[in-house]
Amino acid sequence: MRYAIISDLHANKQALKAVLTDIKSIGADQIVCLGDVVGYGPNPAEVLELAYNSVSYFVLGNHDAVVAQIMSPDCFNDKARRLIDWTCSQLDSKAEKFFREFPLMLTGENFRCAHGEFENPRRFGYVLDNDAALKSFDITLEQLLFIGHSHVPGIFVMGESGRPHWMHTQDFATEQVKRYIVNVGSVGQPRDNDCRASYCIFDTDEQGVIFRRIPFDIDVYRAELKKQQLPESSSYFLKTADKLPEENIRDIIDFSPLSPEAALKLENTTQDLREEVEKLRSSRKTLLAVLVALLLIASALGALLFIKSRGHAMNIPLKPTSRVIKAKRKSQTPALRHPKVGVELISMPQKTGEPTEKAPLMNWTITLSPDAGQTVSVEKGRDSKKSELMFFRVKSAKPASLRIAYLAANVKKGMRFSGSAQIRKIHLDSGFIELRLMEKVKDGSLKTIVRREPRNIAGPARWIKTSVTNKSKEPIMDDGKLIWCLYCEFTGEILVRKPRLTRKE
Repeated sequence: MRYAIISDLHANKQALKAVLTDIKSIGADQIVCLGDVVGYGPNPAEVLELAYNSVSYFVLGNHDAVVAQIMSPDCFNDKARRLIDWTCSQLDSKAEKFFREFPLMLTGENFRCAHGEFENPRRFGYVLDNDAALKSFDITLEQLLFIGHSHVPGIFVMGESGRPHWMHTQDFATEQVKRYIVNVGSVGQPRDNDCRASYCIFDTDEQGVIFRRIPFDIDVYRAELKKQQLPESSSYFLKTADKLPEENIRDIIDFSPLSPEAALKLENTTQDLREEVEKLRSSRKTLLAVLVALLLIASALGALLFIKSRGHAMNIPLKPTSRVIKAKRKSQTPALRHPKVGVELISMPQKTGEPTEKAPLMNWTITLSPDAGQTVSVEKGRDSKKSELMFFRVKSAKPASLRIAYLAANVKKGMRFSGSAQIRKIHLDSGFIELRLMEKVKDGSLKTIVRREPRNIAGPARWIKTSVTNKSKEPIMDDGKLIWCLYCEFTGEILVRKPRLTRKE
């Protein structure tokens, strides 16, 4: 599989068209975009349409998140905010909805993609030095990590020493003892004192990465800026083209990464490409066998069908999948009535074992990511007082989305609830765990009301109680159904016991 990995298009139509032409000439199988489709440039609508029709997979960038209204523009400086406001005025609600569907990360066979840092991709932190690179290496398992965001192409390499170091762009094949963070650079806003568009080709079979630099029509880009009455100063590559003095990348950046507290709260964090790639390969093999048979019947007709079938193979719609073990329900579940204050709304399963689609848990829904080596089982143990109690054992071989949810009650606008659970790590190699209260509203969508990560979970193994309460400033906003949810994306094994949920005054 040959991926063309592009990033930071930034509404530069001339650059994107030049890059797409180059990709076609090379013959990549799929195009992956690492975010920031819009921003800075004069053609957001046209670039979004080009990307929509050409790109196979997207990652959410910080500019995309602002347009989608899931991040405040306050983390940009005044000049960038003015351009963001103009960009939003050029796009409709369909663009906003489209951006909201982007995951924060993509995972494949031994590689992972994000817009910026991997330590907490919700912050959109930059990976500009060895220390930042080490944090991203420490939180991931894959050998190859692909990023954009800084607009500066290059490679952080880490070998047996365990310390990363920066290398300028060069084509390479992976070595077994080394790991790599590849910044693919920017298509629409290069900032490395080279005014050509930058992107990468990644060949999964050869495990090789090739950097590409593509010239585009800068004069037409300037004319488009002038037509839209946008400043040239935000497009740093124009200074390079005019041979003005170079600036340090830290002085050019106009976005401040979000604090951990302000980091994005998203459900759709990671999309796994491996199962989809296998489907594509399987489809191609099947199509090839059919085409060979057709060619033996009639060469002329077979040739025609070959062209059509192969074209169809490249456009198979690929969607992320997950394994969902839906809850078993009673026709009249008492807990789903409007709850009284102080009444316990959750009950642990009393039957041990691993739930399946044929044998689900009463009121509990388990959602697992495919190919991530994830299991959830119910087991019986004893507490410090030797009392018998039930707990969940949760395992994940790779950091991918996993949810344990309990549909607890019908709720009305203004209600407040308190939830909790005790969590104990067996081993936790990377990722995060969150306890959430969520609401399913009338249109079927899910809204997160409040969330919290367990404190000191990475410390010594012990039971840690984590509690969440939707305070007066976070009330239920709509009538709907309340869900207690443990949302995880980690590598390791944990135990979960004593889930609690009660209505507050």
